[in-house]
Amino acid sequence: MSDAPLALVTGGAQGIGYACAEALKEDGMRVVLVDINADVLTAAAKTLGAEAAIVCDMGDPAQITAMFDQVEADLFRQFQCFPGWHHSEVCPFRANHANFRSTDSIISS
Repeated sequence: MSDAPLALVTGGAQGIGYACAEALKEDGMRVVLVDINADVLTAAAKTLGAEAAIVCDMGDPAQITAMFDQVEADLFRQFQCFPGWHHSEVCPFRANHANFRSTDSIISS
């Protein structure tokens, strides 16, 4: 497994989310794509060479919790977006805007 930081990109299957994922990957980060559209997500992850593709409805707190559990179980080395940001302070890259929040605030919103 690479020592590169891991970025989680929601809405990452297409459009702005995919463009953000491409840019992060080009900057040397490992990328996990998250999207509600399974068919498009699978193809996008393969094209990009993403670490993982996770189907998740970001409007469903139970699915969000399961998604983070899956990332930690399958990919956890030191889950971070930037040096010094650890898994309790994940910065998801959302297609509609970048938002730096803790996982607790994401799940509770």
